[in-house]
Amino acid sequence: QCGSGKISLSPTMTPSFFRKVPRIFLRPIVALFDWKKKRDMERLYASEGDHWGRTESMDQISFAIGMLDGRTYTHVLDVGTGEGYVAESLVPHARRITAIDISEQAIASARARLAHGKTITFLPANIRTWKTEERFDLVVLADVLYYLGDTLFPDVFTETVACIASFVSEDGEVLVTHYVAPWRGTAIVDELYTPAFVAAGLVLAKDEVYRKDGKEWRHLLFKKPARPASV
Repeated sequence: QCGSGKISLSPTMTPSFFRKVPRIFLRPIVALFDWKKKRDMERLYASEGDHWGRTESMDQISFAIGMLDGRTYTHVLDVGTGEGYVAESLVPHARRITAIDISEQAIASARARLAHGKTITFLPANIRTWKTEERFDLVVLADVLYYLGDTLFPDVFTETVACIASFVSEDGEVLVTHYVAPWRGTAIVDELYTPAFVAAGLVLAKDEVYRKDGKEWRHLLFKKPARPASV
């Protein structure tokens, strides 16, 4: 476990059942949730077609990358990379990229599609349980956070965010994109996402909105402050 901070959501955003589940019973429920999510993603990526509306999604990713102000990163972590399109977009901005996804099928597709690339390493992994000694000066979470059971398990979600923040090097950054679906709205960003990253020691540097064809995304850029130099 990387953190134990708790974020309180409004009752309308958290199902009452999970607010009452004892912690000892919550872990296997979360594990089952992750197993089902992996199963669903394996089925999705085994099918043919444009799974995420690629053109539309990549337009907002380009907007998000513009928030990085042209910085070049030593090592980037792309969480929930899918078939690797976001990681591919980050190549001009990074010397190395590690791209992970819970779906082995997605990782296989990404490796096949970008077989000749040397910048990106694709790994099948669940960010909630993944362990690494590497540190990254940029972590990208592109439309990923709502797959982590955010409102179902807010305390566990907050711990997961703390784990992610622990992978960030000093003076590193975390870029979050969030699709504002009509049934979810944007309150989750202000009530859970931002407080979770702030509780993990990051500072919100930018909060911008991207709109296109009646759809909306919130883009957040967090920074991890460097430690003050010792006297």
